[in-house]
Amino acid sequence: MDRSLLFRHIHLYCDVKRNEATLVPNGWHEKLGVVLIDIVESIPLPFLKEELFRAVIRTLNNCFAKEPPAYPAKDDNPLVGKLGGKNWSAATRGKKLIVINWTKDEGYVVYPTKRGHGGGYHHLTDKGVYIGKELQAEALLNAVQDSLNLSLR
Repeated sequence: MDRSLLFRHIHLYCDVKRNEATLVPNGWHEKLGVVLIDIVESIPLPFLKEELFRAVIRTLNNCFAKEPPAYPAKDDNPLVGKLGGKNWSAATRGKKLIVINWTKDEGYVVYPTKRGHGGGYHHLTDKGVYIGKELQAEALLNAVQDSLNLSLR
């Protein structure tokens, strides 16, 4: 079955120092499962409602659009090339992450995250902001802003 019909999620990294947000869609790797794929888009901060909405729609539509490398290098991550740094940890240092999730059954949910001791992000699933089955610009902007306020670097 086509996975894109069941679920999609995107990572939205906010870099207040550079006044920019970076959006990355998910894809599928036969051995690794769900991975981020190399279709990266950036938009300026602060968010403009319609610009955020259009970027999120484009990025959601890019989920599963590209096949990840069969044998990715250890630090092969779409963000490293876009954001700079030697590896994923350096590229994401000091940035807040929120995850925008869509599933066929639940619709859209925006999750804040917390940066862990090892440098990875942990989803704060108990604080997710439920938008519903239909995505609207105002609801998306509010959910993203609320989640950013709850996210910890």
